[in-house]
Amino acid sequence: MSEQSAVIQKLKSAIPIRSVVSEELELNERGSNATGLCPFHQEKTPSFYVFDDNYYCFGCKAGGDIIEFVRKTKGFGFVDAVRYLAEKYSIEIPEFQYSKKENQDREKLVRIFKIFDLANNLYISNLWNKTNAAKQVLEYLGGRGFSQEQIKTYGFGLSDSIFDQLTKKIKSNGFVTDDAEKVQLVRPSKKYQGQHYDFFRNRIMIPIRDRFGRLVAFGGRSLGDELPKYVNSQNHMLYDKKSVLYGLSHARQAIKESGQAIVVEGYMDAMVLWANGFANTVAVLGTNLSKNHMQQLQESCSQIILLFDGDQAGEQGALRVLDDALE
Repeated sequence: MSEQSAVIQKLKSAIPIRSVVSEELELNERGSNATGLCPFHQEKTPSFYVFDDNYYCFGCKAGGDIIEFVRKTKGFGFVDAVRYLAEKYSIEIPEFQYSKKENQDREKLVRIFKIFDLANNLYISNLWNKTNAAKQVLEYLGGRGFSQEQIKTYGFGLSDSIFDQLTKKIKSNGFVTDDAEKVQLVRPSKKYQGQHYDFFRNRIMIPIRDRFGRLVAFGGRSLGDELPKYVNSQNHMLYDKKSVLYGLSHARQAIKESGQAIVVEGYMDAMVLWANGFANTVAVLGTNLSKNHMQQLQESCSQIILLFDGDQAGEQGALRVLDDALE
């Protein structure tokens, strides 16, 4: 038996799968098994069954063992799911050894997520520092119907007009600008070799998180009528517009409870709807609602409501989504 197989067997033998599943959903005993509402798709009648060492949903066909359940519900990779279970239930297991390249890749991801958090904290700080630009942004957002509490909850920020404020912040915190360049937070200067400048400047900043709530991109809206009105992160190693729905981690619970997802064409529209009581709203980010998007929503609801612009482009986009949904 391989080391990996031995670890899986040890965890499955030591941890009752029902105790792990019951942390995510309410289970009811049915004979020698347990059943509940499936956490992977919207349903009213339980079709999710937990057996002695595995689970299976007769509705959406999701199934697996205790490690697969943790992976799907918490967004972990295999190794992280194993470590999570071992630490939670105080079970000793042999440490998995990563290759040198795997260690380097993991360290790079950690650095990049820290840089995103650093940028986000800077933008938020800028918004509340009482400068004229900050006051202008707060007035604009108030005019759009956002309360101060909502402005804080949704994570609005402000990028400074200084061309290298974030670049200097990254360097002063011991990070390298090459990592920030890979995820388009800074750009290399064409005029001064080896120098960088901030990608976002003098804009209202909106954090964009993936389905697991990890910060992976930003949207930036101009403070006035300056064009382009919106400057957004482009696809990079952590971010793909066809895979990320704006606000999904924020709206997921409301989507599950209502059985519906409202899909709009931009993050500002999504937040306006949140502010007016439609918490089950998400947004596409400069692309059509993709099959990947629909599969993510299908895990939480059975109905998708498209609220696209009423112009020709919006109508054509809605028709393309209908074609994909039927397929």
